[in-house]
Amino acid sequence: MNKIRYFIFAILLSVFLIPNVFAKGIVEIKSIELDSVSDNTVINSEPTFDGLQMNFDVSFKEKDDFVKYKVTVQNDTDIDYKISDETSFNKSEYITYIYDVKSELKAGSQTIVYVTITYTKEVDESLLVDNKYTETNRAVVQLNNEVDNPNTGEKNIIVIIVAVMLLAITTLIVINKKNFRYTGFVILIGICLIPVITYAIESIKLTMNVKVQIQKGYEVGYYIESPVLIRDDELDSYTTIDKTKCIVVYAGQTKYNLCEYIIRKDDKMYLEGGTVNLKEISVRNSSNIMTYGPTIQMDEGFCTLRDDGSYVCPEDSVYEAKITRWEYNTGFLVDGYTYLDTDKDVMNFENILWDDWEDNRHLEMQAPQTFKMPAHNVLFEEYIVRLY
Repeated sequence: MNKIRYFIFAILLSVFLIPNVFAKGIVEIKSIELDSVSDNTVINSEPTFDGLQMNFDVSFKEKDDFVKYKVTVQNDTDIDYKISDETSFNKSEYITYIYDVKSELKAGSQTIVYVTITYTKEVDESLLVDNKYTETNRAVVQLNNEVDNPNTGEKNIIVIIVAVMLLAITTLIVINKKNFRYTGFVILIGICLIPVITYAIESIKLTMNVKVQIQKGYEVGYYIESPVLIRDDELDSYTTIDKTKCIVVYAGQTKYNLCEYIIRKDDKMYLEGGTVNLKEISVRNSSNIMTYGPTIQMDEGFCTLRDDGSYVCPEDSVYEAKITRWEYNTGFLVDGYTYLDTDKDVMNFENILWDDWEDNRHLEMQAPQTFKMPAHNVLFEEYIVRLY
């Protein structure tokens, strides 16, 4: 009698395992591609994936850094899935995690899931360990069967499951009628569990594992004293200071901001000890620019002054030039930038044209060349021959 009971128990156990066999390998990630990334984002390692799990490892240097991945999910089943509108990313104070689904996951087709990771709030420096803050996160995105009832093939599986259960239980009843009360209870449990088993087939999970490092990055600026012409779409690359002066100039139909005493920012930030290219800076100028002490204006013999204070000048008056010689001078102080006495040794310039560091903390160098980033923002000043 005990052997029969064990036999029946084995049948029931195998019944519960059947759906898991059918559920394996039905949907999987086919590829992960980099869609877009900010200049300061570092990809520590390429994304990996296995089945429906994917792993990301990135570093950010400044607020608003981001990375966006395009994930292709393949559905080789005959079931239509809809990706849930909710994920279970743990809430983060500094990083925002977003996923966006291009379309539903139809049977026998692919869909695209976009994963975007953004550094949205600056980390308190007290949380940095060795100038780094590390965060790990995990999200599970559920894919649900769009159809309320399972398809025909699944119905057949369920019918077989129920038939096997009933046959086994009936055999047990005939052999040992006194256990009918317990057998009925087993039947009831089996019937109640059928929807759960079916749901296991209808619902699958897409799992994202994310590791983010925030590393303290430093800025390189280039202070340009000479007047330069800057289009509106280029202004984000510049920083103004108290001394900055600008007027509007039209060269033909093109609008420019004619500015002097302005800082051109490097397009990325650098980690302490990182290699930096001292840049040649391309600028626009005009043959009609006139400056008198604290004022900046255009030569009205060639340009027309309008009522709003802007000028209209000939289109061919604009030309391009390059600034290739820079000064590094501790006597030139601007908010946000600083100097240390050890900078010359730490920055290790390749070629110094004029070295007055020992006496006046002043260097002059030609671009392009490389140097090492110190642990602070640095500012180079346009070299200008001054007659005193």
